[in-house]
Amino acid sequence: MSSLLTPRQREILKHRMTGKTQREIAEILGTSRENITIAEKRAREKVKRALETIREYEKITATPIDISEITDPTKIPKIIFTHADKVGLKVAHSATDIIELVEAYAKTHGKTPKKALLLESGKIELEST
Repeated sequence: MSSLLTPRQREILKHRMTGKTQREIAEILGTSRENITIAEKRAREKVKRALETIREYEKITATPIDISEITDPTKIPKIIFTHADKVGLKVAHSATDIIELVEAYAKTHGKTPKKALLLESGKIELEST
């Protein structure tokens, strides 16, 4: 499978990860700093779109868990762990982490989550729909 990034874009990003400036990279690659700026910007946009696509795919393939009837956040982890066991996934969060996620969600959104999405990675996403 081919990468979304061109070989040049990969090279530029690798140099940036080592702390090189755009000007230093331009000198190494024999081009202008402006060309490096454009190539790096396009590379980062591609990476961002790829990560957003992966995130959407994870949500599409997630195991939905209805938690709309649960009024006590401390009971949610057990429900999630039970569902995870049924589908053979290892939850990437502790019970305490899940409770904190639920409480943070409620504080941020002004309402409790109605659904937990168990991603293939074992991470949990919360939704109110």
